[in-house]
Amino acid sequence: MSEVKLAARVEARLDAIVDRVAGAIAAPIAPVPPTIQAEIDALWGERLGALDLPEVREGFLADGELVVLPELIPAAFVERVLAEIDAAEPRRTRIPLVRSAQHVGWRTLQRISPRSTALYRSQVFLDWMTQLVGRPMQAKDPADDHACATYEYTRAGDHMRPHYDTCGCEDGASYTQLLSLHDRSSQRLVVDLHTRGDRPVERRSIQTPPGTLVVFCGSKVLHSVTPLGPGERRVILSMSYASDPTMKPWKRLFENVKDALLYFGPSALVRGIRSRPGA
Repeated sequence: MSEVKLAARVEARLDAIVDRVAGAIAAPIAPVPPTIQAEIDALWGERLGALDLPEVREGFLADGELVVLPELIPAAFVERVLAEIDAAEPRRTRIPLVRSAQHVGWRTLQRISPRSTALYRSQVFLDWMTQLVGRPMQAKDPADDHACATYEYTRAGDHMRPHYDTCGCEDGASYTQLLSLHDRSSQRLVVDLHTRGDRPVERRSIQTPPGTLVVFCGSKVLHSVTPLGPGERRVILSMSYASDPTMKPWKRLFENVKDALLYFGPSALVRGIRSRPGA
């Protein structure tokens, strides 16, 4: 047997083992009350429908797949989402010189925040993202804690160093949507555009008032968050769609180990291995 065939058989056997274990521990899908989903769909339809999509898409592509939509979502609605999230118990992580913040992952949000869940699951928003990006977008796995999560900066010095997103998808396949829920801070989202092309690199410092939506391709746009000042707070709902969100079980396991260490704790490892849309 050739080395290539042997490697393929070993990989297939490992995939089967991991998938069998994952099938027993995969996170359930939490339902959203139909009235709330209808409310969110109507909100997305109204706010996104008021935009000139061809113009927004032109700017998105010109800036290397980045667009900022200031105060897109009304403050009153954002406050209701924040109130749901504030009822959770976030997990704080700190890696010196890398990042410091607290987080609530997707599996928890599905249980405690129906409005966050409805925002992410909305077919209206997903269809708009498909038109913006120019290829079909899909929601990520219900057990992928990074599909929709909070980034809560609450202590002086909380920050995130410059990085590209490595979510287990192919480069250019995953798109991030940051919705600001609270921002009484001097903290800024900093992006470097055109770092992987022939154009001159352009740096931007972005303020995110509540309701602001920032959309970008995380594997193309270098991004970071500046340190939080004393007595300040900033809360972001981070959502992510992909052109192909499927992963091999071993790759999902690797991502969950990373999530357990860097973000969401051991539950990300023991309850989030499976990676099948709609599972």
